[in-house]
Amino acid sequence: MRIASAFSIAVVSISLNLQVIAVDESKAPSSASKFDLSASEIQSYSKSAFGGTDPKAGFRLFQYFAITRNSREEALKWLRLSATQGYIDAEYSLGVILVDSEETKKEGMEWLKRASDKGDARAKNLLKLERASDKH
Repeated sequence: MRIASAFSIAVVSISLNLQVIAVDESKAPSSASKFDLSASEIQSYSKSAFGGTDPKAGFRLFQYFAITRNSREEALKWLRLSATQGYIDAEYSLGVILVDSEETKKEGMEWLKRASDKGDARAKNLLKLERASDKH
């Protein structure tokens, strides 16, 4: 299924971005361990995300469930919450995942547009590519 591949690509992209940041560290942990959370951290992030006090909290839980736990359904729940709360990286990531399926492409384009309207260059470029491919 194409949406599964888009999900994998988005997760790998997140992992690689942190891998680049970790290059300067003497002992860079594995991608999974970078995203690991304790039970108390999960509880704290959940409270912040559901309370609407920190849109990044939902995104952090998305990373945890996508990379460390490999739980697509749970990861997407948190990603959607974070995007709904206006976190630009979540809007972009959700758009990337959804745009890859004909069933969810329209919604994916809407999320990419939201991120693009906030200045996300990745979303702007992907929107251009998707619109160009729709014309052909």
